[in-house]
Amino acid sequence: MKKTDLPLSTIHEALNASPLGTHLLEEELDAIVEFASVYEFNPGESIIEEHEIDQNMYLLVQGTVSVELDNDGKSVYVASLGPGEIFGEAGLFSNTERTASIIAQDPVKVI
Repeated sequence: MKKTDLPLSTIHEALNASPLGTHLLEEELDAIVEFASVYEFNPGESIIEEHEIDQNMYLLVQGTVSVELDNDGKSVYVASLGPGEIFGEAGLFSNTERTASIIAQDPVKVI
């Protein structure tokens, strides 16, 4: 994982086009853009680990990730997510364990 930059206009456009953006006022979007961080992940890198606790929510801007569950030490593929999709929102609103791992399948950028 590496912190990186995107133009503020790109972050604003990505948020506005996301499912989250449809529920926010312009001023709220602007506030999020001001404090949002952008991270890059390499293929195979974990963005979220199943069972860890954190309060981050992510908007996928570039690349594809897989959603995977641990089944007795073996990783089980559940789904793929692409640009514009949000994941990790449960961690933002509740202090509970992550229910799945999210793994970068190619170079990924998230907000």
